[in-house]
Amino acid sequence: MSNTREMSPRLQEPSDTMQTLQLTQEDEADSATDSPASATASAAGSSLLAGIANLLNTVIGAGILSLPYAFKSSGLAVGVAYLLIFGGASWYGSWLLLDALKYRPRCCSYEELASASLGRRGALAYNLASLLNCYGACVAYLVVTGDIVPPLLDELGHPVSRSTVLIAVTIFVIFPLSALRDISALKWSSGLAIVIYICFVITLLCLAVDGAPHEPNGTAVQHGALVKPDAAGWIRSIPLCAFAYLHQTSLFPIYQELRDPSPPRMRRLVGTSLSTAIALYVIAGLAAYARFGEAIEGDILINLATIDSGGVRLMRLAFGVSVCLTYPCLHYAARRSLDQLTVGRVGHEAPHQRLLGLTVLLVGSSLGLALVLKKVELIFGFTGAIASTMISYILPAAIHLMVRPHRVTDLKRNGLTLAFFVSGALCGVTALINHAVGLAEGK
Repeated sequence: MSNTREMSPRLQEPSDTMQTLQLTQEDEADSATDSPASATASAAGSSLLAGIANLLNTVIGAGILSLPYAFKSSGLAVGVAYLLIFGGASWYGSWLLLDALKYRPRCCSYEELASASLGRRGALAYNLASLLNCYGACVAYLVVTGDIVPPLLDELGHPVSRSTVLIAVTIFVIFPLSALRDISALKWSSGLAIVIYICFVITLLCLAVDGAPHEPNGTAVQHGALVKPDAAGWIRSIPLCAFAYLHQTSLFPIYQELRDPSPPRMRRLVGTSLSTAIALYVIAGLAAYARFGEAIEGDILINLATIDSGGVRLMRLAFGVSVCLTYPCLHYAARRSLDQLTVGRVGHEAPHQRLLGLTVLLVGSSLGLALVLKKVELIFGFTGAIASTMISYILPAAIHLMVRPHRVTDLKRNGLTLAFFVSGALCGVTALINHAVGLAEGK
C-alpha cells in the first residue's frame, strides 16, 4: 500500500509511451525493441526489478499486521485459501485494466480510464474510493505508530503517552514529508521497506519455531480448528484479506516509468510482486498463529510487545520507521483524489498553496482520528470492504466491460468479467454489513 506517487493525470509523452498498447500481443515484443519510444523509455525508464520493488512496497504495508487476525477469525485453512483467492483476483483486476488500455490508448491514469469508459460517475467513483482507501490507510498507519513507539519507550524506561508520541511523530516526521510536492526523494524507501517486511516475517517464523507456545500466565496457547464453523468470522476476514493486495492506484505510475513498457512486461511485474506478497502473507499468518494461537490481537504488534527480546524490539522499531516513511506515499494519493473531487481538473496541476492546505487538512484530521481509534483491524475492515473492493475488483470489471466492442450481456465473451464484477460487489457489501454488525455488537 505504499509508494503511491502523486502524478499529473496527463503524464509526460503519453502518446509515445502508450503507443505500444495499440499493438497486438504478438507484435508488442518487437515493437518495444524497435520503436523510438521504447528506445527513449529504455534510456530513461526504471528497470523491471525497480518496478517490482515499487509495486511490492505498494502491496505490502501495515495490512500485514491484521492478517493473523483473519486466520484467527476463519481458521488456518480458510485464511490461506482467502490469501490465494484474493491474490489471484487482484492480479486479474490489474489484467483487466491493462487490457482496457488497448481500447483507450490515450488514457494515462486510473481516473482517466474510469472517466473515458464510465463517464464522470466513473471518475467520481474512483476518486472517492481512492480517497477513502488511502486516507483510511494513513489513519491506520498512525494507529500502528501508536502501537509501536509508546510500549518501546516504556520498556526502555522512558514512558511517554500515546497521544504525545503521535503528535510529535506527525509534526516532526510525517507532515514535513507529506508537505512535499512530490515523493521522488523517497524512492529509496521502497527497497528499505521491503527488507523490513521480509525481516518482520522471518522474525515471526523464528518465534513460531523457537518460542515457547505459552501464555504469560504459563498456560498453553489455544489453537482453533483449521476451518472454524463461524460464518461471521469468515465474512469478517474478507476485507482484511482484500485490503492486503490493493495496488491498482500505483499501477499506471509504475507502468509509465517502466523501461520498455508493454502489457506483457507489466503483467509479469504484477505477477511477480503479488506472488511474493502471497508467500510472505501466508508465512506471516501461519507463523503468528502458531506462536500466539487464539490470543492473536487485531494488530500483531501488540502480541510482539509481550515478548522480552532485544531482537523483537529492534524489529518493532524498524517496522515503525517503515510506517512513517510509507504514510507520505499514501497521503499523496489521498490528496490528489481530494483535489480532483473539490476544485481540481483533469490535466491541470494544483498550485502548491492549495496542496499545502489539503495536506494540513488530511494530516491533521488523520491524527485526530488516530488519537480516538485504537483498533487497526477496524479501519482496515471498513476501508477494505468499501474502497479496496471498489478499486481492485468492481471498477476494473466495469471499465473492461464498457470499453470492449462487445455487448455487456454477451456472456460468451464477458462471462468471466461479469462474474468478477458481481463477486466483487457481493463481497464488498456482505463484508461491510457484517463488519458494521460486529462493531455494533462490540466484537
